[in-house]
Amino acid sequence: MSARSICRLRLSLLQTMKLVVFVAAGLAFVSTVLRDSGSSVVSSVLFSGVAVPLLWVALSFILIRRGPRRDRAILLLLIFSVSVTLVAAIWILWSIASHIRAIPPGIAA
Repeated sequence: MSARSICRLRLSLLQTMKLVVFVAAGLAFVSTVLRDSGSSVVSSVLFSGVAVPLLWVALSFILIRRGPRRDRAILLLLIFSVSVTLVAAIWILWSIASHIRAIPPGIAA
């Protein structure tokens, strides 16, 4: 096999349509969150990083046939959603701890 044939995806029309639906739903969700939220960009990105994979899980229940491929896809999406939350929690705790260590002992916060 040549390198050119390895990189080429061969999707049927139905698979391409499902891929378009997944991407469109994710982008529609992210655009409404960023447009309508009055909060910071970091919290909007964090919320989107958790909610978009969960939205894709819901869509995969509808659009993908039962089988081991769907189960693996759902598992990967859920793991991604949980890992985004875990990394954000660790980052927040680390930033709070570094801020507390930066305050001199004689000064009250």
